[in-house]
Amino acid sequence: MKIGFDAKRLFFNFSGLGNYSRSVVKHYHQLYEEDQITLFVKHYEESKFKKDFLTSEYCIVDGKKKFLWRFKNIVKDIEKQDLDIYHGLSNELPYSIENLSTLYKIVTIHDLIFLKFPEFYPLIDRKIYHSKFRRSCNSADKIIAVSESTKMDIIQFFGIPESKIEVIYQSCDDIFYDKIKDCPFPKYIENEKRPYFLFVSSITKRKNLKNVLVALNLIKPENRPLLVVVGDGGKYKKELEKWVGENNLSRDVLFLGHIKNQELKELYFHAKFSIYPSFYEGFGIPIIESLLCGTPVITSNTSSMPEAGNEIAVLIDPNSVESIGTSIEQLSISSEKISDHDILKIKQKFGADEHAMKLHRLYSKAK
Repeated sequence: MKIGFDAKRLFFNFSGLGNYSRSVVKHYHQLYEEDQITLFVKHYEESKFKKDFLTSEYCIVDGKKKFLWRFKNIVKDIEKQDLDIYHGLSNELPYSIENLSTLYKIVTIHDLIFLKFPEFYPLIDRKIYHSKFRRSCNSADKIIAVSESTKMDIIQFFGIPESKIEVIYQSCDDIFYDKIKDCPFPKYIENEKRPYFLFVSSITKRKNLKNVLVALNLIKPENRPLLVVVGDGGKYKKELEKWVGENNLSRDVLFLGHIKNQELKELYFHAKFSIYPSFYEGFGIPIIESLLCGTPVITSNTSSMPEAGNEIAVLIDPNSVESIGTSIEQLSISSEKISDHDILKIKQKFGADEHAMKLHRLYSKAK
């Protein structure tokens, strides 16, 4: 088969959509070398990931910074490649691609949070996303949803027939699937005897760190575990740091910013638990990262998060400070870790190879 991928996020996005795109392309090629892969990107010279994909294994179609190339003019280049399949990996397909009648068109939709929680997005962004996502879903022959929750949102908001949507769960970075053997205690934690728990996420209002901080503040000082926050943020992060200081929580909260995955893995492994109390998610990769490291997870009982928790995670109401606080106190004194049996279940359900095999089955039906 000849398969084309939208590679903008693959080359230039450092987080969710970029990680998803790189994982899809890399693992699919590893399992199905006989298929020809073409990556479509407007330009790639400044990408830190180009060394991994500018090889003889992939064909690159460069839009050379042409105006509106990815939105519309890319279709001419797609047609020239005589592809069997074109897969938009990050929520959209090019305008007028539906006119290529012999091409099988697939789009991955990661979430429709901008419709569920419009207050978290500027008006202009909501309008652009709504137009792009709806048009792409209508143009696609098949839609991949990254969770059952996202699938139901696509049906609800866009009126797409259920038969047109297939759920294929995401995976996370390869490093989290490797069995942990000798894992040093994280250098960031000064007191090895003090229990700590992890919040791993970008720091925005939707991720709900504020309610975790409020819950932590209600726990008696002598019983508080240390909260380690891993993730970047802008103005809102500064607001929370100020709140921590004003409420005398500075010794109980450690903001680390972004760290490398090897260091993050060490933090997960030695943590008592992690917490991911987002108001809404298309999937929730930090949940499976934590579980793969053998570390229990507290997460929300909404949207896709129970799916990622796979009946292993502790579910809370993200709007309830009391629910969050109770779970923090309970897991702080627990010595339980995730069993090898449950870790294996997570690997099998959310593994990168499993993802690639499901993609191949879907692509094969398109021939």
